[in-house]
Amino acid sequence: LARTDRDIPMPFLIIGSSLVILFLWLFPGFPMNILTILLLVILGFFFVAVTSITVGLVGSTSNPTSGMIITILLITCIIFVSLGWTERIYLIAAITMGCVASVAVCLAGTTSQDLKTGYILGATPRSQQIAELLGLLLPAAAIGGTLYLLNKAYGLGSAQMPAPQASLMAMIAKGVITGQLPFTLVVAGLLLGFAAHMMHVSVLPFAIGLYLPLSLSTGIMAGGLVHALIQRTSTPEKIQQGVLAASGLVAGDACMGVIIALLAVLGVIPASKTGMLNDFFSLGLYALLAVGLSYLARRGTAK
Repeated sequence: LARTDRDIPMPFLIIGSSLVILFLWLFPGFPMNILTILLLVILGFFFVAVTSITVGLVGSTSNPTSGMIITILLITCIIFVSLGWTERIYLIAAITMGCVASVAVCLAGTTSQDLKTGYILGATPRSQQIAELLGLLLPAAAIGGTLYLLNKAYGLGSAQMPAPQASLMAMIAKGVITGQLPFTLVVAGLLLGFAAHMMHVSVLPFAIGLYLPLSLSTGIMAGGLVHALIQRTSTPEKIQQGVLAASGLVAGDACMGVIIALLAVLGVIPASKTGMLNDFFSLGLYALLAVGLSYLARRGTAK
C-alpha cells in the first residue's frame, strides 16, 4: 500500500473497541447490562458513520452533534419504555448512554475533520490515527477536572452555570422514561422548525436563539452581525483572519472561565460574585471588542 493509504490494522481497532465495551459493561459506575451495551454499539455505529459523512460534506462546525445525541436519547428511552424499563436505574443508564454516544459522535467528527485535512496535505493516516488516540489521554483528564471545578464552584444546572444543552437532554430522557414529556410542545417545535424551513430561515440558528439563554445567544448574534458587516466589505482571505482572531477570543473566554472557577473553589473569590464594573461600561468594552475584531478582519493582519 502507498504511504497515504496506510491505516491502523483492523484487528487493533476490534480489540480496542471490545475492551471499551467490556469496561462499560463491568465497571460498577455504569449501570448498563448486555442489552443496553448492544443498543449503544448499534446506535453508536450508525451515528458515528453519519457524523463522519456529514463532516466530510460540510465540515465539523456545521455538524449537528446535539441533534444526533438527542435522537439517540429519544430512541433509547422509547425502547426502554417499550420494554417496561421505567425505574430510575434505567434513566441513569439512558443518560450514561447519551454521554458515551456524545463522546463517540464528537470524536468521530473531529477525527474525520483531521483526516480530511491530512488527506489534502498528503499526511499518513496511520500516524494521524495514532496521534489522535494519544491525544485523548490528556484532554479526557482535563475535561473531567474542568467539569468537577465548574460543578464545585457553581453547580451544573444552576443560574451561574445553566448548561442548557445538558439540561435539555436530561429533561428529554426523564420525560420519556416517566411518561411526562410534553409531546404537544415537541410537535409544536417540529411544526415551527418546518415553517422556518419553508420560509428559507436557517433552522439551527433559529432554534439556538430560542432555547439558549440571552446571556449566551446575544453574543452569538453580535458576532453574526459583525461577520455579516465584514462579509460585505472584505475579501475571503481577510475574513478568514477575522475567524482566527474570533476563535482565539472563544478559547480565551473558556480558559478564563476555568480560572475563575478554580479561584472560586479555592475560596479566593466568592462563587456568587458579579462584576464590579458598571453595566454600561462593560457594554462599551464589549462594543470596543467588536470594533477591534472588525478592524482586524478588514486589515487581514490578525495574529
